[in-house]
Amino acid sequence: MDDQSDIRIEVRLIGAEAFPAQLLLGTIEAAERAITRAEVSEIDDLQREFPDIPAAVFDAMRYRVKGLTGRALNFESASHGSIILIGAAVALAYWLLDKTLGETTKEAWQDSELNSRIKGFLQSKLRRKAEMIAHDIRPSRWPNADVGFEVRTEYRERAIAIIIMVTPGPEMKALPKASEVIARRRG
Repeated sequence: MDDQSDIRIEVRLIGAEAFPAQLLLGTIEAAERAITRAEVSEIDDLQREFPDIPAAVFDAMRYRVKGLTGRALNFESASHGSIILIGAAVALAYWLLDKTLGETTKEAWQDSELNSRIKGFLQSKLRRKAEMIAHDIRPSRWPNADVGFEVRTEYRERAIAIIIMVTPGPEMKALPKASEVIARRRG
């Protein structure tokens, strides 16, 4: 089994010291949508693989996913130079299954053979899930703007990294701050 246990998301804004919020929000929303689609697909895979789990459990999981919109990506750090945000895709499908089945069976669930099989199944699909997320990341807030956009996947020791590199073109350049406008008027 692979050593990777997490899917890391790195958003790299390249080529300027400041960026319009629209550029960052569009990138984050694109990643969030792709992660959520992958999680729903993972719920479908779990249902096919584990037919002994009642269908109502999977229906409840799909319903709960809708209420977690905007929470599939947790950012953990940021750095500058090129602005880099580093986060992790949450394990939404497993978390929901754990909450749904775990609430009904309590302690028995944690040590169960079914729980162990599900973890193994999800771990074995992690690369495919990461590739699905990377493939599905498409910006929406600036579809007609001159923006360089590249997504690649790197396999690291403890995680699979999806790197989203965004380079704004001239029309997405950050507008000046008040102090910059005032300095130009004086100059």
